[in-house]
Amino acid sequence: EKPETVPFRLTQNCVSALGVTGIEGVFRRSCELCMEVLRDRNNKQTLLSVLQVHIADPLIEWSSQRPSKDSVRDEELGVAMARTKIAEVEKKLNGMLNVGAVVRSVGREADSVLSSAEKGKGLLGRDRGVGLSVAGQVDELLKAAMCKRNLSEMYVGWQPWV
Repeated sequence: EKPETVPFRLTQNCVSALGVTGIEGVFRRSCELCMEVLRDRNNKQTLLSVLQVHIADPLIEWSSQRPSKDSVRDEELGVAMARTKIAEVEKKLNGMLNVGAVVRSVGREADSVLSSAEKGKGLLGRDRGVGLSVAGQVDELLKAAMCKRNLSEMYVGWQPWV
């Protein structure tokens, strides 16, 4: 199982389909408006309450491991894993970022999602410690979605070169 390295697929072909302005026109503004709506306090609580329902759902398996003889322990691990995933969603709704694969930073500056100062710290895909503004979060998500390194690490079946 390979984790997703991009928040969404935004290849060169997708950007060219957006027209002359590319991601800098209506697309960016639409992304910012959607993020504002998601980060609004009432909407955030609604979304998180919907996700909380999935913790107790017996049909969802949070682990890809086979069930062991200790079903109580398996259930506790599943609930803990679900709570961790929901906490990750909540952090993202608060402006925290954790995008891209956790890899050693090598290569050209232009291909990186991180600034040169952040790149010097070693790893890509770590939380930055402070929540970003809506425009800042959208900008980082767009950079991560178009990062050639992140696209190159995607599952080949998704054809990230297209």
